[in-house]
Amino acid sequence: MFELRLYQNKTIQSLRQKMSIGLKRIIMCLTTGGGKTVIFCYMISKALEKNKRCLILTHRTELLTQAGGTLSQFNLNPTIVNPKNNKLDFTKLLYVAMTKTVLSRINKDGYKDWLKSFDLIIIDESHLQDFNSLFEYIDLDKTYVIGATATPERKGNQTALDEFYQDIVNEITITELIELGYLAKPNSFGVSIDLSKIKTKAGDYDSEMLGTLYNETKLYNGVFENYQRLTPNKKAIIFSPSIKASLKLVEELTIKGLNIKHIDGNTPSTERKSILEWFKDTPNALLSNVGILTAGFDEATIEVVILYRATKSLPLFLQMVGRGSRTTETKKEFTILDFGNNITRHGFWEQEREWAWHGWIGGGGRSCLAPGRERGNMINICLSCCEESCPREIGQ
Repeated sequence: MFELRLYQNKTIQSLRQKMSIGLKRIIMCLTTGGGKTVIFCYMISKALEKNKRCLILTHRTELLTQAGGTLSQFNLNPTIVNPKNNKLDFTKLLYVAMTKTVLSRINKDGYKDWLKSFDLIIIDESHLQDFNSLFEYIDLDKTYVIGATATPERKGNQTALDEFYQDIVNEITITELIELGYLAKPNSFGVSIDLSKIKTKAGDYDSEMLGTLYNETKLYNGVFENYQRLTPNKKAIIFSPSIKASLKLVEELTIKGLNIKHIDGNTPSTERKSILEWFKDTPNALLSNVGILTAGFDEATIEVVILYRATKSLPLFLQMVGRGSRTTETKKEFTILDFGNNITRHGFWEQEREWAWHGWIGGGGRSCLAPGRERGNMINICLSCCEESCPREIGQ
């Protein structure tokens, strides 16, 4: 069993304190790599000792139930509720349930009573909209609901989290975790991209327009040149705007001799599993993905995060960069290569931010990136602003 870190213990104590004054729906905010799963597995193990009924709601059960994962290390053996498990035994104490599966069965015999029977419900990645509809079936007078997320914010027409939760616990910042050695220190580089002609769709940059721009301007050449210049032979995860742009990037970088593969939501599960195993076991692997590895994907050996897309979403930006933040015995730093003006738009990943259960309320700030360098060499981005001459060329 895990030995909890000081801030993890403090988080649990804060959650219990809020529960003791009658709050039943609380956001647990902790950045990627801080150990949200460890905390809620510990809480579940203690609840099970008292014969309490517990449920973990998630959008991807395989991320929580993988062999050797946190659940197994806490000796937790849940009943899995997913499309493959059609006959559910309602008498067990612990379940891990795929949200869409529960919603699709909610009107079947037993499911409404089952959902109302729990003493503790953990909602993993609770900033996602998937979980909204389930609240009407939870006994909010009886059940404690903990929403675990690194980014408690929703934008645009999304229903705000304070519609569902009463308070937030946020005991430690990214900067503090880096200083303590629990997260890797980021080194940020960026190149200015003209996005003035890209329209907004559903609150974010239109992904197809963005992908077309990147292909037409041959930005993939900039990815190759800067990767080779700044992070050669290092393991990199790439976040691409569209399938077409990702496939073109992979094609071009393969021609240039890099060891790279593509994955998206349409990739068959067996092929996806094989690619992720290849990525884990290959030191110089590059993996371009479209919208599927932004949350809940843990691979500590990632050394480079390539943002081959732009986003207006602060939570998405933080989730993407967080994929590279885990430490290993040999990895204490990682590199961010930003091809979407994301750092100049949102501030640095590691900046102090103050969160409430209704979203980001302060912190961050400006970052420095000299203009007019489209598709050129990336510039080391300064943490403070700044004089125009402040950004310095690296490796020239």
